[in-house]
Amino acid sequence: MKSHLSGTGIPKHFFIEKCFSELKEYILYCAEEYEKNFKYIRSLKFLNKNAPLLVAPPWLNVQKRYEFLPMHSHDGILSYNIWIQIPYDIKKEVGVNGSASTLQFVYPKVDGTMGIHQFSVSKLDEGNLIMFPSLFVHTVCPFYTSEDVRLSVAGNILLEVKWPLFMAKNKRRNPIAQILKYFTPKRFKDKTKYDRKSYGEIWKR
Repeated sequence: MKSHLSGTGIPKHFFIEKCFSELKEYILYCAEEYEKNFKYIRSLKFLNKNAPLLVAPPWLNVQKRYEFLPMHSHDGILSYNIWIQIPYDIKKEVGVNGSASTLQFVYPKVDGTMGIHQFSVSKLDEGNLIMFPSLFVHTVCPFYTSEDVRLSVAGNILLEVKWPLFMAKNKRRNPIAQILKYFTPKRFKDKTKYDRKSYGEIWKR
């Protein structure tokens, strides 16, 4: 699996196919509990009716010594991470520097500076899951004191929107395609049929 984060010094990641159905049910349960406590999904105002949650295929992160994940956000509305194997002693990691092996959420503060909410990940976190809004920018810092790998499973939760069948099967009846066909720069140049002042200026913007 390659993503926009793939590169030198970045942990390798692989899509998970086996046991996905069991994991999917658990992730949906966690999402329901998250919503009960934080009411985040119902605060999103961009659909005109409710849509079911869809668990996208998760991936396995295999992080080696000195590797890190740069600042990034995820697709979807909710994202999660499950720590499977933590190879180091957190006390030794903290002795290297205060941010070693941590998961950090980064956000702008009202004074223009950047704030950091930091999680120190230790062996006690093996099997734990953290869930957060997908738009949250975060980074994973490297660890230094173990030659073994750190394993975690990550994934996203989307909203499942099903388009009407006639739009997918018959492009001629697709209203969006008809609208795009109508609003073209060529048509705006035809002054005999259209008011260039009312349509052409909008197109230029």
